[in-house]
Amino acid sequence: MQVVALKIQVYRLWKNYLTYYESVLVLPDQFKVDIRKEFGDLRRHSTWEKAFCRYSALHSRIGLLDADRLIRIDFNFTPDRNDYIYRHQIFDEWLSLPEGPDLIKTGLEILSRKYTQEPREKLSGFLKLIQERQTP
Repeated sequence: MQVVALKIQVYRLWKNYLTYYESVLVLPDQFKVDIRKEFGDLRRHSTWEKAFCRYSALHSRIGLLDADRLIRIDFNFTPDRNDYIYRHQIFDEWLSLPEGPDLIKTGLEILSRKYTQEPREKLSGFLKLIQERQTP
């Protein structure tokens, strides 16, 4: 993703996360201050990639009612998604959250009880992500 597109996406994710999950008033001037403080030099593409991955993971916490949604939607990465190339970093960010591993485990347990084989086949993006992580 180009740096301009990353900046736009990061701003949207940052703003939504703070507004809807943290319930704080968003001050646009605070955006670059927060990104610089947490991720470093704003001139570096890698800074914006790290911010995108972190806020993508945090954004999935907004409105999370069902843990299986994480698996079915948020982590079911397919090549047509704009975050596909960052799938491993986003997943790592989610795993670093205190509740992250437990919610993934709960989501998998729900899916194994709730759905037949057909809907499980629709999880190919998540299953491929896990397979890639296991393959050296």
